[in-house]
Amino acid sequence: MIKQYKVYQQQERQSQKIIGIRPLMEAIRSGKDIDKIFVQKGLKGELFHELKALMNEFHLSCQLVPVEKLNRISRANHQGVI
Repeated sequence: MIKQYKVYQQQERQSQKIIGIRPLMEAIRSGKDIDKIFVQKGLKGELFHELKALMNEFHLSCQLVPVEKLNRISRANHQGVI
C-alpha cells in the first residue's frame, strides 16, 4: 500500500512540471508553489531578465543546468526553463 502511494506521488509531481519561460512566469504571479526551477546555463534575452527579476521579487532561486539535463527532463520545447 505504501509503495503504491509513493509511485502515485511521483507521478503526480511529474505531471506538475511547468515548461517554458512564460508559463513559469504566469505560475509565479498566480502564487503557485514552486519547488525547483532549472534554467539553462548561459540563457540570455529580455524574457529571461524579466523572469530573473520576478524570481528575485518572489525570493525564488534557480539551478543553472546544461541543456542536456533539461532535454532529459522534458522533450517539449522548454525554452531553457523548467
